Amino acid sequence: MDKIRKYIFKAPPYFFTLAVTLAVCYFTLVPNPLPSDHIHLFPHSDKVVHFIMFATLAGAILFDRCRAHHMVPRPLAAIGAMIISSLFGGIVEILQHLMELGRSADWLDFIADTIGAAFGAWLVYVWPGWQSVWRHEPEEVVLDCATGYSSRIDCVKKIYLSSFPEEERRPWHELMRLTDSVGGPFGFYIVNYGKRPAGLITAWAFPEFTYIEHFAIDSSCRGKGVGARILKEFVKKQSNPVVLEVEPESDGPLARRRIGFYKRCGFIAFPDFSYVQPPYAPGLPSVSLMLMATSADLNLNKVASTLHARVYGAVNNESEITSTND
Repeated sequence: MDKIRKYIFKAPPYFFTLAVTLAVCYFTLVPNPLPSDHIHLFPHSDKVVHFIMFATLAGAILFDRCRAHHMVPRPLAAIGAMIISSLFGGIVEILQHLMELGRSADWLDFIADTIGAAFGAWLVYVWPGWQSVWRHEPEEVVLDCATGYSSRIDCVKKIYLSSFPEEERRPWHELMRLTDSVGGPFGFYIVNYGKRPAGLITAWAFPEFTYIEHFAIDSSCRGKGVGARILKEFVKKQSNPVVLEVEPESDGPLARRRIGFYKRCGFIAFPDFSYVQPPYAPGLPSVSLMLMATSADLNLNKVASTLHARVYGAVNNESEITSTND
């Protein structure tokens, strides 16, 4: 079983989906795919064959997606696999008609395709063997503190620059200056996934809380649980509550998904506390953000004052850091 699992995880992304798709195309679109073109097992046996083919295709799509993202199947992923497989079945029926292959190309075949796709996706979704499959551990995720310049820091520069708009990031040279400072509250942490740098955390350790200024994961590692694992590990290692800034829900679906991610990692949102991030540099705008923290007992006014004075070096503006509930 372990050898089979090893080969499954070494297969290229969506390998099984491609293999099943090619097999379906061969048996449905190639003239005379079998030695005899007059095989009649029982009435409507071709519908059973269609059911099996598209059940297998939907199952392969869902399995490959879960394999790529190292996750247990989710309802939306199962529904997506069913829809893709069903639509492909419809395309096959249309092509059979256009190619004049002498096959039925009827709606009963498409219905069999759709029922098969639903069954295949459902079967993989409810399969109890997922925990056995995922005994194969993903690559190790390690958080290293970088002290001073190193080539590893250069590797995450692109991730940093691509993850944040200019008004929400510190100039890179300023980030390097802080990293070179020994003994201060600032820390630059590199997320290593397997053998390569895959993200970063920049944070400030203050007496009453730790502030995560930036947290980013390489796009190629998203959806694999890397971000959640490393964030939870970072929070666990802190002796004080952890605070961070996020775009408010009103900024759109992406902001809402990001807030949901932090909530799943143990953070509490404070939407009723009015907070503005001061400009990172002259000419850049201030940004309205929302504070989140791992504790509800923090004095948010004091947190905001500390961030403005110590992180941004800005002169406090009372309207920027007072609660709207006051």
